Amino acid sequence: MHITTSGGIVKRYASGTQAYISLLPAAKIQTSMIAAKKVLRNALSDALRPAGFDLIRRYRVPRTTFLGLRRFAINTIVDVGANRGQFAEEALEFFPRAHVISFEPQPLAFQALADRATSGRGHITPVNLALGDTEGVARMQLHVDWDFSSSLLPTTSLAHQLYPYQQQQQTLDVRLTTLDRFFEESALRLEPDILVKIDAQGYDDRVIRGGRSVFERARACIVEINLDRLYEQQGSFKDIFGLLDGLGYDYVGNLDQTYATDGHVVFIDAVFVRP
Repeated sequence: MHITTSGGIVKRYASGTQAYISLLPAAKIQTSMIAAKKVLRNALSDALRPAGFDLIRRYRVPRTTFLGLRRFAINTIVDVGANRGQFAEEALEFFPRAHVISFEPQPLAFQALADRATSGRGHITPVNLALGDTEGVARMQLHVDWDFSSSLLPTTSLAHQLYPYQQQQQTLDVRLTTLDRFFEESALRLEPDILVKIDAQGYDDRVIRGGRSVFERARACIVEINLDRLYEQQGSFKDIFGLLDGLGYDYVGNLDQTYATDGHVVFIDAVFVRP
């Protein structure tokens, strides 16, 4: 008795009698498995959707891949609008050897950032400054109940409608400089490749204008851009895209985006890369 194969068909010969046992070729087996997985995935999605959830592969979730930025050897991260260091901690998961230079003007948030920097979880240097395209003292609108959205710009009525917890505010004078001037005068080194992240609550275009030299050296940047008008005189997507396009950057997608309850996108974390 012996067995031979040809084109996925198994031929078995025994006792002089020929019998055929038909098996699916490997390609057809793989296709069947893919189809079965798709059926299962669709069934799970259908079950989760009424509860407001969906089933998505991890590589399709930008936060789990950092939108492909891991392909760059990022050694310095410039974190503008660091708050308590949330982004720094997230970025260090992807770039554990990077030096994060974090700018935050709010005193309480800066203290929390400084505490995080001394915790030993990565190399973080906190800097208690606001950044823009001028130097001096600026008046910040401090949002008492939600300081993450505090800004050098006044909020709009639409912002209060979408986010009522922004309405209670106090003013705070903060030191203001430009990104370029800071690094011209600082002993801190910008070791390439450089990633710049800006979360300046509508002031992002001013940060870029004041940091052209830094952006010309950077490999990539992440900018929070408001699509809804949340702040008076805020930088628009068109403004920011034009500035970064002029500095040689390509827009490559969104690391994240935030929705209103009606489904429209309020703001995005846009990613730009210099080829």
